[in-house]
This record gives sequence, C-alpha cells and structure tokens, in this order.
Amino acid sequence: MVNRKVNTWLNQPLSSTQLPPHIWATVDKATQSRTINQAVLIVARNETGIPCPIPVAAPSVYTDLEEAWYDLLETQLHKAMEQNFSKDVVSRLCGVAADGSYQASGFRRKLLEILNITDVGGDHLALPIT
Repeated sequence: MVNRKVNTWLNQPLSSTQLPPHIWATVDKATQSRTINQAVLIVARNETGIPCPIPVAAPSVYTDLEEAWYDLLETQLHKAMEQNFSKDVVSRLCGVAADGSYQASGFRRKLLEILNITDVGGDHLALPIT
C-alpha cells in the first residue's frame, strides 16, 4: 500500500504549475516462480521535474497454465490505482508505459472506458499507451 505521505504529496500543487502533478503508470509482468505477477508503478515529477517512481502493487496475474487477456491486465492496473489513490489522483493519469500484451487496442479501450475518457476518432493523445 502507498503511504499517506505519498498520497499527500500527489495532491499538493507544484510551484511551477500551481496544479498537483500528473502521473503516468508503468506496468510489466515478471515470473518469480510459477506465478506471474504484474508490477504496477506510478511515476510523477517533483518540483524540479525529476520523475519519482512509486511502487504501488504486484498482484498475481496468472500461472504458467493460464492465459491473461488485456482486460485482466487493465483491471489489475486500475484496481491497484483505485485501492491506493483518491479518484482525483487517478483522474490525472496521462499515459501508460508498457510492453507486450499491454499494447493491444483492447487494453487501451478498456482503460479509456473505466476512466471515462472520450476517444475521438482513435486519437491516441487522449491516453497514450507506449
């Protein structure tokens, strides 16, 4: 769980913008044994512009005998964010850095749907997934 100090920092306006920092997520899967976990990190820039990674969660995604689809991977990301941050912080998500199965358009579409972001004509600037 993300501690109270980090949550407080993410809700404080930056001196440069007078707005709380926007965040982006980075997610990746790792096989520690026979279970595959998804590491979820949130990154926000501090007052001097330095990116600060914040480990959020490492939920189990699937075992080597099961497959995981984009909807499970997206749900795990959203669930980890929702359990650790206020809706205001989650609403400032401005992108996701990921690889492999995260690149599926379904992953992006599901994330846009949950965050209530309107996708105008496939405009990837609404929520870029890199």
